[in-house]
Amino acid sequence: DEAWKDRKRAEVGEDVFRQEYGAEFVAGAGQFFDLREVEFEEAPFRPEDAVSWIVGTDAAFHSDRFGVVLVGESASEPGVFLVGSVDAIAPGERLRSLESRRQREDATLQRVWEIIEPYRVRPVKVVGDQHQSDGLRSFFGRKGAEIEIINITGPIQTAGFVSLRARLIDGSLRCWKHPLLLEELRRVRTARTAEPIVLPRFA
Repeated sequence: DEAWKDRKRAEVGEDVFRQEYGAEFVAGAGQFFDLREVEFEEAPFRPEDAVSWIVGTDAAFHSDRFGVVLVGESASEPGVFLVGSVDAIAPGERLRSLESRRQREDATLQRVWEIIEPYRVRPVKVVGDQHQSDGLRSFFGRKGAEIEIINITGPIQTAGFVSLRARLIDGSLRCWKHPLLLEELRRVRTARTAEPIVLPRFA
């Protein structure tokens, strides 16, 4: 029935749905996000454009980039979420001493705080997963920020990606053309295994 088809499309994406359930050959099938119909903004939204800003973090200090994104609910359109600043902070050269590693962590978190600073005219909350959570709690706690740590499991991750895709398609999440963000979205894949979301690593 149509309700089942709509649920499956939301779960696996249009291309995979057409290939798996419609027996069609679809170029690029396996991509989780179909961005062809998504309209992206040219620039990040301003602090005053939204309320209750959330700072999403993907903490990393020594090998991967530290991802940070601000998302808030539109001040003029309730239920519509806007993307503000986005950044991916590179770790720099490899460090060996414990002290230099700690200095790098503090410098990285200070850079995140500088990205957040313009948005603090509105209520703001920092959210991260269990990875590096002690460092997040310590640094942002000293700054007086509200912090929430979420234990990311497979089902929670999948639900998050499904919700993200649905909001991009229906326009209730308005992103801008941040090059690395778009590249990350394009690389997310679906899999025919027990783990439905695949996040390929790239430089």
